[in-house]
Amino acid sequence: MIDQHPTQPTVPSQVVLGRYRLGPLIGRGATARVYRARDVSGGGEVAVKVVPAELDSEGRAAAEVRAAARLSHPGLVRLLDWGDDGEAVHLVWELIEGPSLARTLAAQRPGGPERDAAVTEVIADVLDALEHVHSRGVIHRDVKPANILVDDQGRGRLSDLGVARLSGEAGLTATGAVVGTLAYMAPEQATGGLVSGAADVYAASLTLYEALAGANPIAGGSPAETLRRAGAAAVPPLEVARPDLPPALCAAVDAGLARS
Repeated sequence: MIDQHPTQPTVPSQVVLGRYRLGPLIGRGATARVYRARDVSGGGEVAVKVVPAELDSEGRAAAEVRAAARLSHPGLVRLLDWGDDGEAVHLVWELIEGPSLARTLAAQRPGGPERDAAVTEVIADVLDALEHVHSRGVIHRDVKPANILVDDQGRGRLSDLGVARLSGEAGLTATGAVVGTLAYMAPEQATGGLVSGAADVYAASLTLYEALAGANPIAGGSPAETLRRAGAAAVPPLEVARPDLPPALCAAVDAGLARS
């Protein structure tokens, strides 16, 4: 759940894992910070996610590593290296030179054929990546605009496997617990039910709905209201908000948001 921020100054640089010199802070989440860094051994720049040991009581960083190790797809941000120095887990990711989709949507108004086409292509890239993720026995469980990066070619790159679930592994939380981001949860996820790859497709479809309509229909005025809406999954047809869109596109998005 890393929200990207513009490059910010940070404390004097330090070298982690013996080779990555941390630079500016570029993102942060509830339990982690992400820094732009330079590989002093191999050269080049990377993104280093730092998860303090005391904030990783459920072992999500290790689960993120295990999930990433199964995956290799151009629509995913690649894990390059990782290590645990006792104080924190450091995950070294490919550095994507581009904003998150959340930042892109915040800076642009919906509408216009070029923008509509661009955001649709970004989500198509994400869906391609999810097909690979699911075929490898991984469920992302937190697909949302903040976890989708748009690279310098305009392609969508899915990031952050911090709450991913692997088939055959015990969950990181108790049965019935709600894991993910409320406003993008499929109904079965919001109610603590069994979650499959279909929940990721729902979240990607909801992200595209938001990008095209200009608002997330699940987001409420409070967490409790958002959770209630997520469980109900009563999303109006996309054509209600955007009657100018191609019917086939509206039908595809609506199908991705169907309870069944």
